[in-house]
Amino acid sequence: MDPSALVRDQYTRMAVVYEERVVPRFQPIARRTAELASLSPGERVLDVGCGTGLATFLAAEAVGPQGDVVGVDISEGQLGIAEAQRLRRGLAHVRFEVADVTQAKPRAEFDVALSNLGIPPEHGLCFAAMRAALRRGGRLSIAAWEGQMQEPFATHRAALPGFQVQDPEPELAALRQAALQRRAGLEEVGTAASLQDALQRAGFAGVEVRREAYAVQFAGWRAAYDFVLSWGVAEHEIRAMPGPQRKALQEALAERWGAGDVRCAWRLLHATGRRQA
Repeated sequence: MDPSALVRDQYTRMAVVYEERVVPRFQPIARRTAELASLSPGERVLDVGCGTGLATFLAAEAVGPQGDVVGVDISEGQLGIAEAQRLRRGLAHVRFEVADVTQAKPRAEFDVALSNLGIPPEHGLCFAAMRAALRRGGRLSIAAWEGQMQEPFATHRAALPGFQVQDPEPELAALRQAALQRRAGLEEVGTAASLQDALQRAGFAGVEVRREAYAVQFAGWRAAYDFVLSWGVAEHEIRAMPGPQRKALQEALAERWGAGDVRCAWRLLHATGRRQA
């Protein structure tokens, strides 16, 4: 099974849930990503890994109707939600395209390239394509997770081995492997130094990486659990469990997260740079 296709299909399957549960949590991060891009009216913007269009629409607001914004993603389901929002808002200067940026050969036609938590594990290919899409002097602004898995993902991942199916069906086994490869690829650029180095190797100049924290609060363990299950791999794991195992995992998570709100401090890396030549 093709790992890229598996990930794509999972994002499509969970698109509505992702829009409802995840996008509101990612809004402050997207606003910061757009802010650091220093967008101006009339500019052309590319949003890589745009999902349901969170950063795309923020960019569209900043550049105005005289600008042009293109959001690309591999998930047709997420782009379907984005396109519905575009039509509802009447934004003629925004468009969405199904595309794998790691396989693209873009033209240098954009003033700004964005990505708000949309960088794929093949980050080197992605950064090279983003640079190629920029005109000379064009700017980059991206957000990425710092370090290894953070809350509430970390607690869920730590508890899971004691309850997950030990002899999974082929699709779940392939999803597990794809998830491992995905985490490994993203952790390669999970520090300020490694992210800066990767962007410089891709040809960006003036690279600056900021470490910033975001306070996130979930109204009880169930909200934190549901947030994690907004990603298809995690949801597939839970769905594959027999009922008693699923209930036991939920009880274990409720105990680990404790009563009351679940408070998290997300650590993000915001990187900016520009194309010189």
